[in-house]
Amino acid sequence: MSMGEIRVVLLVALLVFGGRLPDAARKLGSTISEFKRGMREEMRKVEEGIRPDAPPPAWRPPPAPPKGPAPPEPSPPGP
Repeated sequence: MSMGEIRVVLLVALLVFGGRLPDAARKLGSTISEFKRGMREEMRKVEEGIRPDAPPPAWRPPPAPPKGPAPPEPSPPGP
């Protein structure tokens, strides 16, 4: 964007928001800060999950199939 386009956008924002512009800017800033804080938290969780010195997750073997005799096979239908 050129400097003239930026001025036009700012002028339109001033006309649309008027006296609420500082309030809108404050809300936008707090939203961006909250988003960044959330991203940092998620990145920390991801980094903790892939650290080489972290203990491996608990592993459990799959359950064994039930023991007992196999069910009989059905007989073919007769004429």
